[in-house]
Amino acid sequence: MRSAEDLLYSIFEVHLYDPSGDQTIESLAEIVVNEYVSCAAREGFIIPFRLHKHFIEDLKEEVIEMARKKTYGHSSLAEFRGKTAG
Repeated sequence: MRSAEDLLYSIFEVHLYDPSGDQTIESLAEIVVNEYVSCAAREGFIIPFRLHKHFIEDLKEEVIEMARKKTYGHSSLAEFRGKTAG
């Protein structure tokens, strides 16, 4: 099993550079976190019910921070994708 950080970051990168996506950073975070939680569950990672909401919020904040750092200097996610596209 790969580390949780590696899994989150690799899912983030796939969605960050997806030119077909038309999201805000916040909606990107939602997509990434949902996919991460699904993948982690398939790999046997269990989130206790009482911590689920806090865990999801924490992950969203982390993904938003990663996206802001990656897209620094661009006015939007769409602009970043346009400049980094092949």
